Amino acid sequence: VLDLAIVLEALESSRLRRVRAWAEPLLLIAPFSHAVAERDRVSLKEIATERFILAHSGPFPGYATQIERLLDRYQVRSAGHTTVKHQNTMVSFTAAGRGLSLLPESIAQGLTTVAVVPLAEEDAELVSW
Repeated sequence: VLDLAIVLEALESSRLRRVRAWAEPLLLIAPFSHAVAERDRVSLKEIATERFILAHSGPFPGYATQIERLLDRYQVRSAGHTTVKHQNTMVSFTAAGRGLSLLPESIAQGLTTVAVVPLAEEDAELVSW
């Protein structure tokens, strides 16, 4: 019997009650050499054709789904993307200039090897259910 679960996917079921627990902003991470690295804020529409480093859906199913939906909502049609299985790899690839990434504020805030830039879109958030 499961009494409570905190997940990143809004599961649909007649046997479960889904409640939005909290949300945290998603932040853009970029190499320091990128044009947006010094910006105070950037819109997804401004970076819609950039290459992205995204989370693989295997280890991060809810996270990956939320990012994909956000990018679709803002018609981000990147120049291509790479999926990775670890957030450390995401940061390393971004620092090496292989693409831009989106990470939740709780993870992105402490990074020192990449530029961290807030997004202009208010709905750019990672929701926990």
